[in-house]
Amino acid sequence: MTTAKIELPPALAALLKKPPLLKGESPQEHEALLAIVMQDLQPADVAEAMWAIRFSACTWELMRCQRMRAVVMNRWWDAAFLELLELHRLPNSHCNSTERLAFAKIWKGNPQGIGIDPDVISAQSVVLAQNHLDYFDERIERLQRSSDSILQMLEGRREIFAHRAKEFAREVREGKVKLYTTADSADSMPASCGRSGMNSVHRLAPPAPGGRSENNSTEG
Repeated sequence: MTTAKIELPPALAALLKKPPLLKGESPQEHEALLAIVMQDLQPADVAEAMWAIRFSACTWELMRCQRMRAVVMNRWWDAAFLELLELHRLPNSHCNSTERLAFAKIWKGNPQGIGIDPDVISAQSVVLAQNHLDYFDERIERLQRSSDSILQMLEGRREIFAHRAKEFAREVREGKVKLYTTADSADSMPASCGRSGMNSVHRLAPPAPGGRSENNSTEG
């Protein structure tokens, strides 16, 4: 799997071929979400790619929890409707359970026909399912915090590298750093740069006490 800036290592790409999906969840939709996240975040290296993958996973799990929360509410909708039938003391509310269920099945598609507001039924289903909903609400909140934290860490890391790049460019402009490339003659490079043939950076340090200067170099 690739992005505009990085090709993921085979071991990492292999893990993404087996996403942690539940039965009924679409691998294609999961892959599409990850592709959108990768395209938007544009990870520059493996560390950023891992954060992007984690952000995608959090987003998928958050959407899953929201979907399951709705399923729980819908499962309690019929129970809420039956309870409201009892509270309204409709003529059919004294029937046995089988008859009440049959009556509810007829009218649950049009509760206004028997004087019950659908929003009241939904509100009652929330009351009945409150313990279950609390779990999903807490889970959704944690996932949202994790997603926000990932984006903040990614932004902070990029700001650090951008600051280092600006500082390095300033040192080059001020003559504190001399760049040597493979095109330069080996004889023109300071001995501290070595003769590896790689691009080198020679940092000109300020004179040390006694008039001597200490120079450092790195190879890249």
